[in-house]
Amino acid sequence: MSDKRLLMVPLIGLLAVVSACSSRRTLTPATAKTLLQEYFNKQDTTVMKGDEVLVDYSAFNEKVSQVPGCPDCSNPLYQTPLLGFRMLSHRASIFQRLIKAGLMTPDNTLSPNFNKFVVQPNKLAKSGRLVVDSVDNLLLETVVQAKAQYKFHVDLNDLGKAIYAPEFPPSGENGTTSRTASVAFRKQPDGNWVCTNAEFY
Repeated sequence: MSDKRLLMVPLIGLLAVVSACSSRRTLTPATAKTLLQEYFNKQDTTVMKGDEVLVDYSAFNEKVSQVPGCPDCSNPLYQTPLLGFRMLSHRASIFQRLIKAGLMTPDNTLSPNFNKFVVQPNKLAKSGRLVVDSVDNLLLETVVQAKAQYKFHVDLNDLGKAIYAPEFPPSGENGTTSRTASVAFRKQPDGNWVCTNAEFY
């Protein structure tokens, strides 16, 4: 291989790095969308782990009282928030869907298949991924600050579909897990833009 060909490989790699860096110096809707998704990928809270949306499933193991003359006391209505969406479902309906999905046994015990979604035992599990659909109304507030609106939805996994099935529609846009929220960006000293805050409640 000639010396010229040997130089081509590292040169191509260098050009790719330069291109990636320069693309972050100009804040376009496409760049903003990438930066926003990267922001979510770094989350580590009780609500999100990376871009995975978490649900508190501890209530599934609670003993429910049998109260004479009160059938709903043994079948309580759970409010299971999903990034601020108000989703309600009766305990029995959730359990039926979990059993159908193979995530719970007929005696209402969580099955081994449920474990692949668990993040924190007896507490938190993954219910789906947050997907950024678009970034709109991008405006510069100063030379180093910008704001925008973004649309996102949650791509529910099997657990999320069982928990959030539309027994009671979610309060998102058009009865779905879609929503529009605000996002903020700032420019770093090196000239590259980063996402600094995004609302999802």
